[in-house]
Amino acid sequence: MALLVAGGFGSYADETNQPGPSGSGSTDIPPVILPDKGKRRSRPLNTIRCEHGSGFISLALPAGVQSASFTLSYGDDPLYYGVYLASDRYVSIPDLSGEITIEITADNGSVYAGILNF
Repeated sequence: MALLVAGGFGSYADETNQPGPSGSGSTDIPPVILPDKGKRRSRPLNTIRCEHGSGFISLALPAGVQSASFTLSYGDDPLYYGVYLASDRYVSIPDLSGEITIEITADNGSVYAGILNF
């Protein structure tokens, strides 16, 4: 499978700043707690709300987070990589179907992962 990569920051943001297309699903993406060699790390207490549908994705980033990179995968095969800015209403993605894994890395280093059903 080919990996699609989104160009620069916000390049897929809708210029009219309108909500994404209809027919969307919604999923709360929880934080990933990575093992830390004896150091105590603060755990992100929030989730990232993800609205998704045919050809688009929208993320409700936590307070203080201005951007996040995300990867959409089918199993172990990455399908798409993109960047989401807090100012984006949604970003365009390829039309996907089935169970897709999303991994989100916020600009503060927090990592979130979950499953989206398209």
